[in-house]
Amino acid sequence: MSTSSVTPGSMIDVNSIVNNLMQFEARPLQMTQTKISAANVSISAMGEVKSLVDSAYSAIDMIEDQLRLASKFVAVADNTVIKASVMTSSLAGVGSVTAENTTTASVQRSTFSGFAAIDQSMGGGIGTLSIDIATGSSLLKSDEDPVSLSFDLQGKTLAELRDEINADESLSGKLKAVLINTGIGSSPWVLQLVGTKTGSLASFTATWSADDSVHAGITSADGGSTPGTGPLIDAAGTGANPTPDNASATINGVRVESQTNVFENVVPGIRFEVLKASLTGTTVNITDSRNDLQSKIKSFANAFSDLLLKVKTLTKPGSDSEKAGALAGNSGVLGLSSRLFSAYVEGITLSSGRSWSRPDGTPALDSRGNPLPIRWSQLGLSVQRSGSISLDESTLSSALTGSLGESMLLGFTSSIRSTLATFRGSTGSISTTLQAMQTTVSSLRQDQEKIQDRMQRTRTSLIAKYSALDAKLSQMNQLSGNLKSALAGLSA
Repeated sequence: MSTSSVTPGSMIDVNSIVNNLMQFEARPLQMTQTKISAANVSISAMGEVKSLVDSAYSAIDMIEDQLRLASKFVAVADNTVIKASVMTSSLAGVGSVTAENTTTASVQRSTFSGFAAIDQSMGGGIGTLSIDIATGSSLLKSDEDPVSLSFDLQGKTLAELRDEINADESLSGKLKAVLINTGIGSSPWVLQLVGTKTGSLASFTATWSADDSVHAGITSADGGSTPGTGPLIDAAGTGANPTPDNASATINGVRVESQTNVFENVVPGIRFEVLKASLTGTTVNITDSRNDLQSKIKSFANAFSDLLLKVKTLTKPGSDSEKAGALAGNSGVLGLSSRLFSAYVEGITLSSGRSWSRPDGTPALDSRGNPLPIRWSQLGLSVQRSGSISLDESTLSSALTGSLGESMLLGFTSSIRSTLATFRGSTGSISTTLQAMQTTVSSLRQDQEKIQDRMQRTRTSLIAKYSALDAKLSQMNQLSGNLKSALAGLSA
């Protein structure tokens, strides 16, 4: 706000008078600012409640998730041997599976060795490399015809032969040719034909047939008569994997095989993938969701406890020695606390009208034959004097291990979840209360601006009035002085 400057010779202190008068005018502004500050504190506190309600809801929603409850979990003792995962939880049984004598599936690798160079042309004469893929080979698609090719060797380099094989469309996606420098001896180069699929059905035949005149210039001196020094005629059966092999394993004492490293029908609902060969193998343990449920109930107990304690703190009434909570007297939040405790008492209801069994094996029914709810205390959760929730993990573990836990895995609901649902979300009571609070603050801020505008106008008016009065008094004082001077002159 602007203030007038007091000029020398002023008769009155305009600023002091206006400032003192404006203190009374400022009282409505101060009251409004106090209301805004208090409202912002309440909004912040309500935001904390909203966040904790969301956390508690998410926690209990996870423990009531039917898909999670029905899930199975696998743990592999040595995950370098086998990778395992659940395909269909409903089919997977709980227990231990042993996998021994594992071998991985392999592709066919037909090797022709003993070449001294790959960039020298073969000589004249008769020479062919024949490649055949017969009906029944998994290298062929179901609608493809058998493949029978013959590549002329005369005048070609090994590199050109490799490129010609790889460029042939009828072999695309079925096999490829590679050249390997073994670094061994004077004839280190190897031509290898590699199938693209694993398993015993992914087979092909490759036959090298050529006379010495064709081999001249690119082979060892003896034309391959000595293993490792020259081309091996009809060499489809040579190399590390001359024929494709299935993956295999002994699962719970039964020998099984697969065209790939994946086994999907050996153990119901479980997918195995063999990663390496191992005589001793490994063990796969399949469990239900009880351990996961125990962990989720623990998380819920913590989130629920945090919510209840926060609500208690924020709604605490004031006293001579303690300040009231930011939401003291807020009926909505007090109602939340009351309803949550009621929902806690109502407990858990098993789905499909099922009943749980007492320790003696009898069904837990009321006098009318209706299933009794499961009390949270049966799972180790109890309300403390402080308003928090404590969890006895031993009680929880014991309850879930027995028939009670087995019943819960088939599905359940709780009043706590449905109660929290009414308070959360964009249409929940907490959000609507927050919106109302924010609307109130917006209205107060508008009032604040109006008050500030009015005060500015009032101040300007007061300064103008008292400045005019000051000018009038100064004028009168000057006239008085002039009159005194004139009278003094007459007397002289």
